[in-house]
Amino acid sequence: MIPIRGARYTSQARPNFDLCTACHAQPAAAAAGPFARAPPPAPRRPPAEVAAAVGEWVWRHFSEGAPPLAPPGHVHVSPRPPLFFQHQGHSRTIVGAERKGGQLNLLLLDPSTRPGELAAALRARRGWEVLVKRGLHTLRQGAFQLVAVEGGLASGAELEGLKVVESENGE
Repeated sequence: MIPIRGARYTSQARPNFDLCTACHAQPAAAAAGPFARAPPPAPRRPPAEVAAAVGEWVWRHFSEGAPPLAPPGHVHVSPRPPLFFQHQGHSRTIVGAERKGGQLNLLLLDPSTRPGELAAALRARRGWEVLVKRGLHTLRQGAFQLVAVEGGLASGAELEGLKVVESENGE
């Protein structure tokens, strides 16, 4: 049964082999045993609650080590590296967070946004918000991964060398 409903029985002899209660009761199940009854899964938190918790984590990530808060309406530059957000085969780069009117927005770069469109909006100083800001509803997709790469992986000349990308055409 997929997904398994009710009690889950995990085979101690075969890896990644679980049965529901009805299948575990069948005589044929003994061949894959012995089995241990798995504990019930933890109750799922509501998506909005998960989104709020992750949003606060993102806020703390970018706030750590940032200069003291400037007056409202000013940009605070964070020394923290970006975060990589992946869900349903789509990835985005979270480069910051914004609190405005009690709402937390993610500032992210989405590969589906055409670079020329974003560049034109930034030059015009209007329309870029729609292309970069996303509310926490972005995190309500169900399953997603959020990857943070902590600093200290490279420094000095090595870090400067990583800022230059060289490529060669195979012709």
